[in-house]
Amino acid sequence: ASPPDLYIERFNIALGQYMGALQSIVPLFIYMNKFYIETKLNRDLKDDLIKLFTEHVAEKHICSLMPLLLEAQSTPFQVTPSTMANIVKGLYTLRPEWVQMAPTLFSKFIPNILPPAVESELSEYAAQDQKLQRELIQNGVPRQVSSSDRGICPFPLPVLARLGGYGGLAENKGAGAGVASASFCGNAEAGFRCYGGASSR
Repeated sequence: ASPPDLYIERFNIALGQYMGALQSIVPLFIYMNKFYIETKLNRDLKDDLIKLFTEHVAEKHICSLMPLLLEAQSTPFQVTPSTMANIVKGLYTLRPEWVQMAPTLFSKFIPNILPPAVESELSEYAAQDQKLQRELIQNGVPRQVSSSDRGICPFPLPVLARLGGYGGLAENKGAGAGVASASFCGNAEAGFRCYGGASSR
């Protein structure tokens, strides 16, 4: 079996190569797409090609990939922020419903995924933030870190996650990403904890 970070990186490469190839393939068949696929079949070439990758590649790996992504987030910088961003955004492009498997993870890279924060829950978010800061310190990440250096936001992080921020940290609790992933995939392990620090840059 491949190490988790290698598995994630290989999926990222395959996804990136395929999506990059679409940028060349679709324009080559622009007339076929416009005058046959769209008019006769009521479909779109790019959508069809994305569907093929989703069904024949992504669906076969999603239940193995998602727990690894969540677990990788618990170790800051185990997976590079750019790799994490590419995969999460790519999965959302392939199938937006996959957000339900790990909503907090997706919210770090895609805005407005989670419901907006409400004032009555701010104290809970602050408590979660303090707990995450303690755990990050235990993992060797200094508390005072510039967001431009590490991608870690110094503000109440669960609040930013609820607001769809890109750089926040959040903890999955209850029916969080790990539990959702476990129930969706039939994975017996639940309660994964997802740390941010990833940026779309």
